[in-house]
Amino acid sequence: AAALANAFAQAYIDTTLELSVEPARKSAEWFEKQQADLRARVEQAQRKLSAYQQNKNITATDERLDVETERFAALTSQMVGAQAQTYDAESRQRQMEEMLAKGSSMETLPEVLANGFIQSLKAELLRQEAKLADLSEKLGTNHPQYQRAVAEVKNLREKLDKEMMSVTSGIRNNARLAQRREAALKASLEAQKAKVMKFKQSRDEIPTLMREVESAQRAYEVALERYNQSAMQSRISQTNVVLLNPAVDPVNPSSPKVLLNMALSVGLGVMLSLGLALLLELLDRRVRSELDLSEALGLPVLGVLAKGTA
Repeated sequence: AAALANAFAQAYIDTTLELSVEPARKSAEWFEKQQADLRARVEQAQRKLSAYQQNKNITATDERLDVETERFAALTSQMVGAQAQTYDAESRQRQMEEMLAKGSSMETLPEVLANGFIQSLKAELLRQEAKLADLSEKLGTNHPQYQRAVAEVKNLREKLDKEMMSVTSGIRNNARLAQRREAALKASLEAQKAKVMKFKQSRDEIPTLMREVESAQRAYEVALERYNQSAMQSRISQTNVVLLNPAVDPVNPSSPKVLLNMALSVGLGVMLSLGLALLLELLDRRVRSELDLSEALGLPVLGVLAKGTA
């Protein structure tokens, strides 16, 4: 009986454990299959992101875009400066052309007046002209000193004219160079602007691809966590049912109870014997007294003969 009771208790515990473990085992098997698909999705999303970055030549950070943006800002600043220089050079050229068109001497140009070398040549020319005037009063035109002075004056004037022509040519060249530099910077600025816009448009796809990778990664991590939980639960060998008091063999037998049975048997035997005696007495109809005869016949007794009477 103890073995049977313990067997029933153990069977109940095993069944309860099986009911708890079996769903977890099936869940672990299902999540294990899902992990392969989710892992493949993560790898596919990562490959797609990497291929896009390599195809568009985009690094994982904004470093290159920052470099291109800084280059664009630098070109913009240079463009502003070049435009200012071009405006200034064109203004000086226009002013010079207007003054020359009006018949003004090149000596009145601001650039000529600001040129120290030209001013020194003019001063030297004035000295030589003064010296030539002084010699013309003292010497004849064929005198060697006079001829030398004339040659020096002519040489200085040619140098002065050459320097002034160089200044005017420099003004025109500066205007042309400023225009060319502005045009070159404008072309570079447009190219850099297109490059920056292209990078920005290319990077607009990066967040979408990264979100796909993150979503696939989160789904894979959740599935992996659930798989680990289910796998751990499927390997549990204990349940919340505990056998507190296992059945054991009793020290004293529960039956038969000898004393009680003896007392019951004595009492029952007495009662049965009395009842049997009464029953036998009732079934035995022999007449033993006048009362029995009177009751049996229903007639009154008239006399009784005593024993030994003749």
